Amino acid sequence: MVVLLLPLFGSLLWLVLGRPQGVAEILASKSAPQYSRPTRPVVDPENDEDFQRRFRARVEQQRRAAQEQRQRDEGNESDTA
Repeated sequence: MVVLLLPLFGSLLWLVLGRPQGVAEILASKSAPQYSRPTRPVVDPENDEDFQRRFRARVEQQRRAAQEQRQRDEGNESDTA
């Protein structure tokens, strides 16, 4: 009986009395300090040569991979026919 009533009684006390004073300050002091994170300057992708170079290389890599996949698929289809 005590096991059944203890959680109910404890939760009701918590709601009525609230949490002990000072808990919020203790929790706040353990969190990461608030600071502004350093950010990279915003650069327009149209004018960023490094971005354009990496973008073109990635597009070409995906294009080659898709072409190789199509060739493999076509080869598998002709083998099964």
